[in-house]
Amino acid sequence: MKQAGIILLVLGLALTIFTSFNYSTKEDIVKIGDMKITADEPHTMNWSPIAGIAVMGIGAILVWQSGKTRKI
Repeated sequence: MKQAGIILLVLGLALTIFTSFNYSTKEDIVKIGDMKITADEPHTMNWSPIAGIAVMGIGAILVWQSGKTRKI
């Protein structure tokens, strides 16, 4: 459980620092027989830094809960 919490803390930190990333896909524009014309279509993925803070919060709770010892 502690390892999952640490992973979520690191992931949340990355989501908070990097709030978007870009990627491109190839789109077919014209296709005539064997000849084809393609173009790169850019896409952007955006998210709020609040999502990263929420993931860090969940990771912190997991780390904190795994450190507790239960006495019967």
